[in-house]
Amino acid sequence: MFLSSENLLKFFYVAAIFLTNTFYFKSFSQNTEMEHLRGLNVIELAGVCKIDPEILPLFPSIFPFKNKNWVSSVYGVRMHPINKVIKLHNGVDFACSKGSAIIATANGRVLKVEYGNPITGNSVTVSHLEGYKTFYGHLERIEVLPNALVVSGDVIGISGKSGKVTGPHLHYSIVKDGRSLDPLPYCFIARYALEDKEN
Repeated sequence: MFLSSENLLKFFYVAAIFLTNTFYFKSFSQNTEMEHLRGLNVIELAGVCKIDPEILPLFPSIFPFKNKNWVSSVYGVRMHPINKVIKLHNGVDFACSKGSAIIATANGRVLKVEYGNPITGNSVTVSHLEGYKTFYGHLERIEVLPNALVVSGDVIGISGKSGKVTGPHLHYSIVKDGRSLDPLPYCFIARYALEDKEN
């Protein structure tokens, strides 16, 4: 029997809850949240958010759009569709129709706004707590200014096909302390943390 990717992710999240529930609940009750959030991987972070969903907006924990879009290229080593060179794809590509609203995946500050990059096109980089940064590339239009404060769910741009692309899509990436991470598991954190409360 094989688990779907979503169910497999849920299995790991549940395991993380089982292992960390007591420790983190005690930590949060002592008002030392940020100290204990440092260095957590995505599974551990999901476990903490399950206990205290109020911290969800502080970290990348949702999809970077509100409508449904499909993954056209995952994180990892791949052959570039245009250059035909094998290299690390340091994010996830979501195929989305031109003109879709792109949203910030966590509270933060707009670190950088760039227009007309030959590779990534128009893009926005947002800095968050604990060394997290999120990147949104190939936008048609940018809706924020540098140094602006954004809240999770705020529209920061409109999807398009700027830069070196084969069609309209969003390139979404997460970096923590200078290290590239697979963004897709982070997209499911809020869904997992809130699922019991929505049923």
